[in-house]
Amino acid sequence: MSIVVTERVPVARLLLPGGGSSEEPAPQVAVIDASMRVLAIGEGVGTAADLPLFRIVPQPDALQPGATLGGDDVEHVYDAMVELRALGLRISEVDLKPATGVTVTCAGGLRVILGTDDDLAKKVGLLKAIAPKISAPDDVVYVDLRSVRAPTVLYR
Repeated sequence: MSIVVTERVPVARLLLPGGGSSEEPAPQVAVIDASMRVLAIGEGVGTAADLPLFRIVPQPDALQPGATLGGDDVEHVYDAMVELRALGLRISEVDLKPATGVTVTCAGGLRVILGTDDDLAKKVGLLKAIAPKISAPDDVVYVDLRSVRAPTVLYR
């Protein structure tokens, strides 16, 4: 008989509905691994601040450490993040909303609406061509790449 121990490695933070009994409930964050298992839950969750933050609408129900996330939304966001990183994009946040699909915030703070994950390689190629031409990234609300034929940059 043998026992195999596998260390779980955190890969992302997932924004959860606010908890607590205060008038303004503080948002909770779950740290998850690649198998979608919740490793920890808290407001700051220690050293996990350098992990990408996932925001999903509608938000997953309150979870407990050790639970495995159900549904396809979290896995969809994680898979998109992995694919985008493989294409050379550094990501700090990933949002999934019914109206816009996948939106990412790049490490430099630039928000990019990707929509579906169709043509991600083309969308990342467009972003890599557009981003260097943006002289003041702080003035950009978002770059919309939902249509590879009509990319849009919205300025403040």
